[in-house]
Amino acid sequence: MEDYGLEFRKELESAICQIPEGTVARLTDIADVLGDRRAVRAIARMLPSIDGPFWRVVREDMSILDSRALREITVIDGKAKAPIFNDFMASGTGILKKLRKEQENMRSSIDLNDYEFDRIVGVDVAYSGNNAFVALSCFEISGLRLWDEILETTVSLPYIPTYLSYREGPLILEAISGSSHKIEALMVDGNGILHPEHLGLASYVGIKAGIPTIGVAKNLLCGEFRWPDVKKGEIILNDKVVGYALLGGKAKNPVYVSPGNMISLEKAREITESFMGHRIPEPTRRAHQMAKKGLMRR
Repeated sequence: MEDYGLEFRKELESAICQIPEGTVARLTDIADVLGDRRAVRAIARMLPSIDGPFWRVVREDMSILDSRALREITVIDGKAKAPIFNDFMASGTGILKKLRKEQENMRSSIDLNDYEFDRIVGVDVAYSGNNAFVALSCFEISGLRLWDEILETTVSLPYIPTYLSYREGPLILEAISGSSHKIEALMVDGNGILHPEHLGLASYVGIKAGIPTIGVAKNLLCGEFRWPDVKKGEIILNDKVVGYALLGGKAKNPVYVSPGNMISLEKAREITESFMGHRIPEPTRRAHQMAKKGLMRR
């Protein structure tokens, strides 16, 4: 399993270690080195664990992140008064730029034709620090629950908006490959083609595993929706319908459904609707419950 988190950490540590004493570097400039400014929050959370002078990193408004900066530079009202360093020597390709390129290349592999399957497995991931619990819950399309499995593993890549595929995707693929059951299709707690890059977690896993996948997300990452009826809304992105907002049970907030791979938009909606006794469709609802149980037992 490729360790994207290790590569992310190595590039971050390399950047931090290049900041000379007496200067500071802004979080945004470091995020640019790694390939995407959306990583700013993840970088800020990781800094205390980095092997290097992370106290030389400041926010965009020059406010310091760690009091150790006071040993090296002047700080007035919490803001650094020091030269800004941004002349970084790249230690890699820019890990996030590389992953974004892979997303772009993988898009052409998405198959939105329908394939037959009789069972679908809901999957969800729960975390405790760097430990992750991946739960698989299998249902017949008719609604009968068949089995549950939980895999305990580790995660290294922090959460970065639009890069969930590279945080959770390898964990889900590990759980699939290690399962004692044949996995025919997946319902994933994440997006399919309803994604800024048209390739969310469900599409990533579906392509890598070569199976049909449906993405069911609790939050709308992109696009706008309109409501043809009280229980179903269409998600529009770039003038195309790429998903549906569905209200299940007595829920006031919808879930957002889109095809991941090897399934059409309409079949993804139809299957999800058949499991909507609650706000969350039963396969991913059950997987969420099982992942949380694994977390509590640890």
